[in-house]
Amino acid sequence: GFNPCGETCWNKPTCHAPGCTCSIANICVRN
Repeated sequence: GFNPCGETCWNKPTCHAPGCTCSIANICVRN
């Protein structure tokens, strides 16, 4: 399925998509 938080966050502390947060695996997931 479509993941609106599909960006990764290895090199940046935040996710750009609204309602998303950086998971422990350095992937943006729904907050």
